[in-house]
Amino acid sequence: LLKLPFRVLSGEQGSGKSTLARLMIRHLKDAAYHIVVINPETNPTVWSGVQVLADVAEINEFISSFPEIVKERQQQARDLKIDEDDYLDYIKDKSGLEGKVAIFLMESNTYEVHGVEPDFWANFLKQSLTNVRKWGFTVCLTAHSGNQTSISSKLAGFSKNIDVAPRVDCIAKAGSNGEAVSSGKAWLKMKGVNDKE
Repeated sequence: LLKLPFRVLSGEQGSGKSTLARLMIRHLKDAAYHIVVINPETNPTVWSGVQVLADVAEINEFISSFPEIVKERQQQARDLKIDEDDYLDYIKDKSGLEGKVAIFLMESNTYEVHGVEPDFWANFLKQSLTNVRKWGFTVCLTAHSGNQTSISSKLAGFSKNIDVAPRVDCIAKAGSNGEAVSSGKAWLKMKGVNDKE
């Protein structure tokens, strides 16, 4: 799951999405990824060792520049006269935003409500749904609902790419007070070569 270029974590509140995302972050940090957490609803001071973007202006700046960052890496490979498959070897010893980068899109259903520019957001997602892995990126989208229109008003009809993206659907159960809590279980939905479901 961690090696996929794009994945969705979905499930209702309390189902364990954030806990699973933090576990994934820890493993990716151990694998020398620079972590970028985008969450307009979080308090950046509660995070350590990761780059947190909570301010909407910062979020808009980062996501609007992301397609250009990918193009710059592509051009860098051309300038170095290396194949795209060799690019990961080229950046393996680099750190920060110059190296391997894992982007976690937390509470993504709320981005537009908080003022994230819909066109920037849709373009970021479209770029993320292409093969960004070979350019050193991996993206994890966390949402209560994983359907396109709830995530981005401008993404509807984009080849249903989000709908068919690998997905971990966290399962909640009723806690002792009747509120949803994590069951510690999830459905892994991922299409295989001959997979009809």
